[in-house]
Amino acid sequence: MVSKDTVSRILSINYEGFIPILWEAIKVQQGQIQELQTQLDEVLNSGTNANARQAKETENGVSNSLNSSEESSLLHQNIPNPANGSTEIRYSIRDNVTQASLHIYSLNGRQLKSYDLPIIKAKGSINISSADFGAGVFLYSLIVDGKEEGMKKMIIR
Repeated sequence: MVSKDTVSRILSINYEGFIPILWEAIKVQQGQIQELQTQLDEVLNSGTNANARQAKETENGVSNSLNSSEESSLLHQNIPNPANGSTEIRYSIRDNVTQASLHIYSLNGRQLKSYDLPIIKAKGSINISSADFGAGVFLYSLIVDGKEEGMKKMIIR
């Protein structure tokens, strides 16, 4: 792929020689993508993995209503992220919940703020002011009946 001119001693690259190598790599990668998509579809159809279901809904831009008390509550990525001024965190609370809250943490794990959320089966959102935290990277978590239902990263400028 690399050749050297014997007179000028300049190295050159045969770019056309890379095409078959790259083409084969793309085929292998496409096979891996297909396999992972099949696995994801199986998990979503079996209903055994709430996090995979949430990832699929997020991937498709869907935030559908919760239809059964067996489904998990959902935590969405804050918008905008990174934030400057304020940001919105959306969530959905499943049915039959007795307590729900949103916690914001520093990267070293220290809880900075906690918000109690309504315990009705509903979609909701919370607006966070960047003035409350200053610039940095933070984690936020949805806690439902004492169990963490999701955690996301928030960047504030």
